[in-house]
Amino acid sequence: MKKITRKVSKSTLINYYRSWKKIVDRHTDEQNDLMHEMKSYLDQYFDDPIPITELVKMSGLNVTTFYKEFKDYTGYAPLQYLTNKRIDRAKHFLLTTSIPISDIAHKVGYQDVYYFSRVFKRTVGVSPKKFSELCKRKFFVLTPAFTANLLALGIAEHLLYPLSQSDIHSFLKQSRKREVNLDELSLWEPQCIICRSEKRMLANQLQKIAPISLVPYKNLSWREQLFQLANVIGSKELAQRWLNQYDKRLHKVRKKVKQKVGNDKVVAIRVLDKKIRIFGVQRRKLSDFLYRELKLNAPAMIKDVFYYDLDYDSNELCNLDIQHILLIVDPGKEEQISLVKNKLKGNIYEVDSIPWLSYSAWGHERILTEALEVFA
Repeated sequence: MKKITRKVSKSTLINYYRSWKKIVDRHTDEQNDLMHEMKSYLDQYFDDPIPITELVKMSGLNVTTFYKEFKDYTGYAPLQYLTNKRIDRAKHFLLTTSIPISDIAHKVGYQDVYYFSRVFKRTVGVSPKKFSELCKRKFFVLTPAFTANLLALGIAEHLLYPLSQSDIHSFLKQSRKREVNLDELSLWEPQCIICRSEKRMLANQLQKIAPISLVPYKNLSWREQLFQLANVIGSKELAQRWLNQYDKRLHKVRKKVKQKVGNDKVVAIRVLDKKIRIFGVQRRKLSDFLYRELKLNAPAMIKDVFYYDLDYDSNELCNLDIQHILLIVDPGKEEQISLVKNKLKGNIYEVDSIPWLSYSAWGHERILTEALEVFA
């Protein structure tokens, strides 16, 4: 019997692929919308006694699919996400009020105060009472990255000067313009001053106001800085527990992003006043996250440099063979950004300079969330 073979044209295969991809993308969008609703529900009603089984019923999915979709969308298992929301709110009450711990437990969704205390210690590293004792102090912090790290450890914004006079995004963007006002600082009466060890001369002027702790900045990674600052507060366990959670989530996000990006080349670009800057692998800001934590691939041109600058009219910009471009957007540069986007090839993802350029635990936690949205 003669075997009949059917030849399929290249255009037919492409059409098949496009049709299949539309179905997959539509399904993905629908699942993302559903998970967004589930996440929003937990954000709003985290202080209610919510059995996760009820969320599964609300979603209409089976248990396995619900857990997988929620974890893919948020980077957390549902119960862990709910726990984090409750513990973050509990921290806020501990540092901003004098409410008894039993009342705080009830306010964040726990009927049993002893169970709440166990969950708090397992998540944060210290008991609610110890956390309040260590962190309910006024800090003056001279280095913006240290301020962001202290936020990650749970210190409330109103206890961090000069952040207490602003919001975190504005504070980090304006950090280079800020000068120390000694009279204003004295009136605020900080209980602890934290200064980078490279600013020892300035620290000497401040030691009459409050005890000073010097922490290295240039020679330490953000992880090492986090441990140093936790030690200043009085418990390295705060940093260890935070990093344990971060690394678990990083593993999940990395796997998801790599599934989408594969071995494609990825770069981060920022539009400056007179040039375009491509962040090199040797520069720790952004590169630590993209190439050492997410383990994405960098083009050869930036592997051995801190940064690679190009002029606006450079032909090299048009010839960049890069599949994924993270474009750092700053206010007031809309015209230049539009010009650069018209010259670039590949997938372009616009992101804000804060948190992406905040070399801190606070920054990395937020860009981990955004990376999931941007790449995956």
